[in-house]
Amino acid sequence: TAVELRNRLNALTGLRLATTLVFDHPTPEELAERLHSLLATDVAAETQPTQPNGNQESTGATLSADTVEALFWTGHDTGRIEESTALVSAASAFRPSFSDPTAVSAPSFVRIARGDTGPALTCLPTVAAVSSVYQYSRFAAALDGLRDVWYLPAPGFVDGEHLPADVDTITRLFGEAVLRHTDGAPFALAGHSAGGWFAYAVTSRLEQLGVPPQAVVAMDAYLPDEGMAPVATALTSEIFDRVTEFVDVDYARLVAMGGYFRIFAGWRPPDLTTPALFLRARDGEGPPPVWGEPHTVREVDG
Repeated sequence: TAVELRNRLNALTGLRLATTLVFDHPTPEELAERLHSLLATDVAAETQPTQPNGNQESTGATLSADTVEALFWTGHDTGRIEESTALVSAASAFRPSFSDPTAVSAPSFVRIARGDTGPALTCLPTVAAVSSVYQYSRFAAALDGLRDVWYLPAPGFVDGEHLPADVDTITRLFGEAVLRHTDGAPFALAGHSAGGWFAYAVTSRLEQLGVPPQAVVAMDAYLPDEGMAPVATALTSEIFDRVTEFVDVDYARLVAMGGYFRIFAGWRPPDLTTPALFLRARDGEGPPPVWGEPHTVREVDG
């Protein structure tokens, strides 16, 4: 219930939030913005209009990076992933950001498979805190010897990197990087999980420029506002724990994850003319993802 969510946010953040919090801020975006202001303020206490039961909202000094990281892992360890993700999403608003793709270094492509069959495939990253080339290691191994497969990392997951200010910014950055890298050669784009958001957004951008990929593939991708359940499952799964052996999940990575969830809130896949393939696991747990745009659907074991 709304009150239970408010109580869980109280416990996770240390704030004292009004019982009407969720009703006053009914969407994830509005709730995140409210948490932004409460976590950022240096005022010792902030009082809302008094409710009949006398509830108030208040906070102390700005939370440090160490505190945010510790609170996230508290939520992770106690199964409160939605609150943890809301926390790092709020914190992401205070990370340095960029709105001009030319103001940051171009992302570097990583080759993860080789082969002569065209077109070459560029895999776009997920936005989970463990986002890395390891996400596609088994996928690329199956294609090695058949075609070139490349991985393109997202900015913001390394300490000191800026986060994109909005979806348009990251779409332009990735689109321009892909065009430079392919240099006129045929290519296709793919994205697993939230990587599907990038794949569709970049494909739409390239269609507008008149240089679309030959195909776009989304694999087990959920719409952003419907993606918390699978993300929560992933964050508490053995897969997540296994990947953390290779990826140091620190404050920068946690807040980058929150930042991408924040800017993609409310986003929907654009209509495309590029041939689109949607792959989903036949035996996956929970309901299958719903994408909503015209595409060819194939179910695979996994």
